[in-house]
Amino acid sequence: MRQADEESELPRLIRRYVTPARRYLKLGGSVLGMSGRERAKFAGKLGTAAAAITPRELGILLDGGWRERKTAAWLLCHFTDESAGHCTARRR
Repeated sequence: MRQADEESELPRLIRRYVTPARRYLKLGGSVLGMSGRERAKFAGKLGTAAAAITPRELGILLDGGWRERKTAAWLLCHFTDESAGHCTARRR
């Protein structure tokens, strides 16, 4: 259950992490259809966002709707295991 301050913070987090360049639509299979250059640029921006997000912000996104949860899961993957390359976008 979200706290009142998290409710007011969610729209800001969505604008910052979920909707830039329609990021949530590109996570998953769409990443695989990108050219190498596009994928590298996308993965770089995703990595930058993952480095900037806090565990608290990840928790707020994970309590959100499907778009927020999907984005948070990818950010979490980069946040915790970027060097291991576990995200599909990083492996291809």
